[in-house]
Amino acid sequence: MNIDTDHLLPSDEDERVKAFSIAQHRMLDVDMDVIRRSVLASVSPASLLPWLAWDRSVDEYVDSWPTSVKRQVIAGSFAYHSIKGTPAALTRALAQLDYETVVTEWFQYGGDPYRFRVAFSLPENGTMTQVEFQSLYRLIMTAKNVRSMVDSFQVTVQVRAPAPH
Repeated sequence: MNIDTDHLLPSDEDERVKAFSIAQHRMLDVDMDVIRRSVLASVSPASLLPWLAWDRSVDEYVDSWPTSVKRQVIAGSFAYHSIKGTPAALTRALAQLDYETVVTEWFQYGGDPYRFRVAFSLPENGTMTQVEFQSLYRLIMTAKNVRSMVDSFQVTVQVRAPAPH
């Protein structure tokens, strides 16, 4: 590209203006399909997922999550933010990490106002590290409404074993 002939600006125009004009012209050569793919969580290159998470205001994003979970959390971000602060948001946020969750509000169990309980089942492997629990706790704290407090956590483990003989 020749800076003197590839634009419609007067020949005595400032070099920065010419360079800007050329840069704008080059943007027309960008393959729009590449751009479309890069902003879709389902097909974006894995290296762009942290940036998509930031762009979509994902509250909790962990680099060690499997790529499929990262894509699911990013793709569900808009829907999640539309219900954030509700029991449904807590349930949805934990479901994306494969936790079956039940949220019980204070008036359902006769507790103090603006409190709730969270019951969830661990995935089949039945383990949870301290780092995973801290991540889960942060997720709950950002998904709940500001005024409500957690009364308790109830964690269950499902064991699948053959029946004794």
